[in-house]
Order: sequence, then structure tokens, then C-alpha cells
Amino acid sequence: MKTSRSTKPRSTKSTGGTKSTKMKVVEPQAMGKIEQVGIGCISPNPMNPRKFFNDDTLVELAQNILEHGILQPITIREVSGNGHPYEIVFGERRFRAARIAGLETIPCIISNMDDAKSFDAMISENLARLDIRPSEEANAFRKLIDKDLTISDISEKFGKSEKFIHSRLILNNLIPEISDMVDTERIGIGIGADIARYEVEIQADVYASHLNTDNSYSSWLNLPLKAFKERMERKYTTLLNRFPFDKSECLECKYNSELRTLFPMPEHGRCSNSACLSTKQQKHVVDTCLKAVNEETIEVCTNHFNDANEDVIRELNDLGVQVTCKDTISYPGKPQIPVRECFGQEEEFNQALEEYHCEEAEYQAKVAGIDQQVAKGEARKYIDISSPELSYCYTLVEADRKDDPANGNNNEDLLAKFRAKDKRNKEIAVEKTVEELKKLFKESEIQPVGLTDFEESLLYFNMLSSLENRHFGCFGVEEKFCLTDEEKFEIIQNMTPEQKNMIRRDYLLSGVIHAFGVSKKSSLLIELARLHFPDELAGIEHKHDEVYQKRRQSIEEKIRDMNLEETKVA
Repeated sequence: MKTSRSTKPRSTKSTGGTKSTKMKVVEPQAMGKIEQVGIGCISPNPMNPRKFFNDDTLVELAQNILEHGILQPITIREVSGNGHPYEIVFGERRFRAARIAGLETIPCIISNMDDAKSFDAMISENLARLDIRPSEEANAFRKLIDKDLTISDISEKFGKSEKFIHSRLILNNLIPEISDMVDTERIGIGIGADIARYEVEIQADVYASHLNTDNSYSSWLNLPLKAFKERMERKYTTLLNRFPFDKSECLECKYNSELRTLFPMPEHGRCSNSACLSTKQQKHVVDTCLKAVNEETIEVCTNHFNDANEDVIRELNDLGVQVTCKDTISYPGKPQIPVRECFGQEEEFNQALEEYHCEEAEYQAKVAGIDQQVAKGEARKYIDISSPELSYCYTLVEADRKDDPANGNNNEDLLAKFRAKDKRNKEIAVEKTVEELKKLFKESEIQPVGLTDFEESLLYFNMLSSLENRHFGCFGVEEKFCLTDEEKFEIIQNMTPEQKNMIRRDYLLSGVIHAFGVSKKSSLLIELARLHFPDELAGIEHKHDEVYQKRRQSIEEKIRDMNLEETKVA
């Protein structure tokens, strides 16, 4: 017979196992006495952290109750104001099963516990259950926190480590769909805790796109925890320390995923709110540019236009600050002062400090020289907004005049420069496309269908990296260290069956040629030799087997002599 776990000792008093024909409501009795109480007079405890009751096991328990009765009473207490005179302290599963079985009364121990004691008893009983779900543990710990208990208090009171309690508390942040996946062990608690660090919008997208998807190739269900965390961070967050704006508000922001870790370091956090991040960065750039323009003779430029700075440029233009696209010369980089802790010996630190002072003096001289050119009108100073870290740069006035179409000078050079810039812009578009595609292929899977002709050619393109250079001549290429991508591309355009076999065999050999010792790879190398060089292999094996047999004979003689010595001693 299955019974619910209880913190109370099992009573030896027999209880009825058949349905009562009449509901009996009793008056409260002394603690410990078992009474039959009408089921209709009892209500579940609304504070019970247990929310899931398996219907199949409840029906099974109900059938058991009909056959054998309830051997362990539930514990209830008197309450008022909720429409029922009694409230369950613990034993709700038996109560539900008894109701399914159609019983009109149930054996109860009527307790005189107050709210606080009833709550403690209920939580203790639930946390002691073997079948408690992670979400129920999380709910129980949260209720204790709501009662003004600290993590340390809970740890001491219920014998759970503070790390364990933290790992359950964070599960309260999960959306119901993912919480259910943790409870049913479709995903691990560690993965659930990691997802719980993110906002509900992100959780919903993770669930729909990567956990509850029919596309097995975009599914993250079988990822180990480390890989799962990496994908979450790569797709849904941005490192805050990449941006120079004042991040004091971010240190306590709910979108700072670092704040939801056990030992947070907010200054190293990752932001999961890209819109807020973009707004803060845009404000920082605009404010910095306005301040620079108002304080000194400086202009604003970018070396390329993209989606990230279009809004900034538009806002600056609205404020009367013109942004131009310029090829500029960067100001010299400011040297970094050495830190004593980074050096083992005092002499090394002093030497580094001396070098720093020399570099600093050189840096100051270069900056002063550029500023003098700007003051004389020989150069123009700019603040470059192309990257999050704004930087100072400059152009020489003479070069600007040559580049200015209005001057009508060096038109051919200017035309060539414009064409070169257009070419580079096109290359940038391709480069960015390739980077996004690499990310797409890493995070997605291709359906396992037959390879297309193009994919077959791509396979040979990759395998050509393993082609022996002594075979290059068979493909019309002179022997050298390796093939270029252009040469590989030319080869795959027109290959004979013999050339394909040569590429495949060289590729197969490259996988086992570096075999070492007694290993699977070594056995594969031997079998490949047996296939193509049976006579040579036989000769090699015979040669080394002769050496082995001699060594084996020597060892056997030593073992035989040792056994004889032992026999004499005996």
C-alpha cells in the first residue's frame, strides 16, 4: 500500500476503509486524537507549495484506500473565514485520493497550531518528500523568504546548503512552460537556473525556438550546461564592458544577467536588453560629441555608415552638428602606466616605469604637434564615432583640398579613390554576410538528406587540403607546400574519377597516418595497409614478430626460473 510521507508517527489505530453513509462533522479535540471529519468541511491550504498531483497515482491511491482504508490520518487545524471549518496542514494527497474514492469522511488529527506553526509544519513536510519537484522546492523557499527568513536561516532550519537554496529560488523566475520542463526532467536544473536569469520575453523565445521545436537542428535540448550557457549569452546578451558610457544604472538593473548569479559581479555583467543598451550608447555618443564641439575646434566624422550609427548621425544633424565620412589619421595611442603587481622583481617594474615615462613624453610631444597644426589651420581635428569607444583623429588640410571635388584637382586620383572606397564597402558587406552565416551554421543544423552536386564539390574542396604534394602534378599544379583556395576551386570544376579517388584516398590516409602506439587509429592504419600492401605488411609484421618472439622466450625463461626457486624454498 502506498501512503504519503508524513512527519507524524504512524498510528496503530485502525480506520475505516469503506464509505461512510453520513457526513460527520466533529468538534476540535486534543492534539493527537484521531477523528473522522467530513471531507466537505476541509479545505486545502492555499500556502501549500505543492501544486502538482499526478492524476494516475491519485487514482491508484484512491483504489488502495477503497481496499485497505487510510492507515495514516491527515493533519488539519481549525480556521475561520474561508468557508470551511478546517484547513489541511499536511496530507493533501491522501485528502484528494479520499475525495476521488468517494469517501464522506477522512481520519484526521486536529491540531491547534497557529498560522506560523502550521506553515512551518507544512513546509517541513513538503521539503522532506522524496518526490518533491524543483518548482515546489522553489515555491517553498520563496514562501519562507516572504516570511522574512534569510537564506542562512533557511539553511540552518532545513539542513539545505545556501547554494542549493539559491539554485531553487531562482527557478521561481521561470515561465510556466520551462518550469514544467525542469520538473519533468526534460531539461536539467542547471539549465533551468541559467534560463531564469533572463527576462520572460527571452525565456519565451528560448522555449519556442530552441526547447519546444520540431526542428531538431535548432533544438538546444541535448546541449551540456556549458554549451547551453554560451549559446544563451551569444544570442541574447551583450557584454557591458564593451561600452564606455556610465554603467552605474546597469549595476542594479534587472536586465544585467550577472545579478542573477550566486556571486554576482555586476561590473562584468551582460545586458539582455539590447534596446536599452542602444539608447544609452546613443546618448553617450551624442553628449560626448556636443561637449567636444562646444569646448574646442573639432568636427565629427565616421569612417563608415552602418545601422548602429545612423540614429546618432541623424540626432547630431538635428542638433546642428554635421557628421562627415572621412579617411582620417588616428591620434597616437596613450601609453599605459605599469602596475607594480604585474612584475615579479622591483628592477623589472622600475625599468617598465622608466620606459613608460619615455613613451609618455613622446606621446605628449606628438599630440602637441598635431594640436599646433590644427591651431595653424594645417590640420583638422575630428572625433570618430565609428566604434563604441570614440576616438580622436585628424586630417591634413592639404590632403582634404586634394580630395575635395570642388577643387577640380587630381580628378583621376579622386575617381580611383571613390572606386576603391566602393569596392571596400562591397567587401565589408560580404564580410558581414559571411560572419552572420558562420554564426547561423554553428547554431543550426541542415536536414540529413542526400548531398547536392554543389555539396559534393564542396566536400572535395575541403578534402584537397589533405592531398599529398607529390600528387599535385596529377592536377596540373607544380609541387609545392600546399594548394591555394583558388587552385582548389579550379580543380573541383572538372575532376576525373581517378582524380576523385586520389583525393579521397589521400584524405582517408591523413586521418590515420599520425597513428601512435596501440590504438584504434593504429589498427585502422594496419588494415588499410593490409588492403593495399599485403606483401609489404606481411614482411614488416614478420620482422617485428621475430623480435617479439625472442623477447617473449626470454621472459618465459625468467618466469620458469622464478617458479623453480619458489618450489625449492617451499
